[in-house]
Amino acid sequence: MTKHRKEKDRAHKDSIADAVYETEYRKPYDAVCSALTGDNWIRAYILAAALPLFGQYAISDIANWKTLPQQEMSRSLRHGTNVKEGTITRMDTVIKSVNGGTMILDQFYRVCLPNGKPDSQILVNVELQNNTHPGYRISDRALAHIWKIGSEQRGRDYVPANYSPLLSVASIWIFTDPPKKYANQLIIEAFPQKVASEPKQFIAFIYLGGPVNDRYKGIFKLLHVLLSSEMSAQKKCRILQEEFEIPISTTFRKEVESMCNLSQGVFEKGERRGMAKERDRATLKFIQNLMSMENIPLMRAMELAGVQKKDEERYLRMLNQRSKKKAVHRRMRNSAGRV
Repeated sequence: MTKHRKEKDRAHKDSIADAVYETEYRKPYDAVCSALTGDNWIRAYILAAALPLFGQYAISDIANWKTLPQQEMSRSLRHGTNVKEGTITRMDTVIKSVNGGTMILDQFYRVCLPNGKPDSQILVNVELQNNTHPGYRISDRALAHIWKIGSEQRGRDYVPANYSPLLSVASIWIFTDPPKKYANQLIIEAFPQKVASEPKQFIAFIYLGGPVNDRYKGIFKLLHVLLSSEMSAQKKCRILQEEFEIPISTTFRKEVESMCNLSQGVFEKGERRGMAKERDRATLKFIQNLMSMENIPLMRAMELAGVQKKDEERYLRMLNQRSKKKAVHRRMRNSAGRV
């Protein structure tokens, strides 16, 4: 078997390993994380921190608002009339459009504030995201979510002849592992409606980061503790209960334990340092073999190796470093030979 064939087989095995990893660890882990951040109390903290609209309510009040499935959303609730208590309706997270496109959200709620006014409702999308730079601007994706959710109101909340009932829309993004320069920061962008002074669209970015600066408190500490892969379930529950006064139910405790167990399989930091390094090593070797044995130009070799555009510069640096190391070793051997 040629070296070229061996490299192709190794790449194939890597793709299978990645698929198994996604199925057995990543997806179940993400699902549990989403369920935990969708808990009444955790959701209340997120809403109060990310959206100024909720700042007038106590965390305990928001946590105790009635939660409904979409099927039970009454006509009066849909139109925001005669609603004396706050309500949070879990909306379908799969949004399909007439042109066949589909958008899948992590969490999607229709929140009715307890003041009974027609404009007292807001549609809220919450997303968990690891990578702050996935090859596109996250703000563009957040805007796409807002536009998609907004367009879904047509025929249900408003008709083209009357846009007044159009609800406010918010997209909240929680970054679990951002670069250190973003650690423990909250960025909120509001977009004013042209016919009124009140904003109708909101994007909130919550960057976690752990105890690396004095901003590690409030929502940053709460979510870091909850989603940490390096903390025991017992310690998580103790901190959430003692510092944030969150009631720990049996279901919540089991979900925390499940996430901790799954995080041992996910080991994201270990994956980046170990599995990713091994994949980089194999890719670099494959590129070098294509160049030396098949006389294929560098950029074409990277393309054949499956290197994405956003990673080309990184691989060029690594190849350059390898070349420099080889040159140093050659000089050392030549010097030793002359001696």
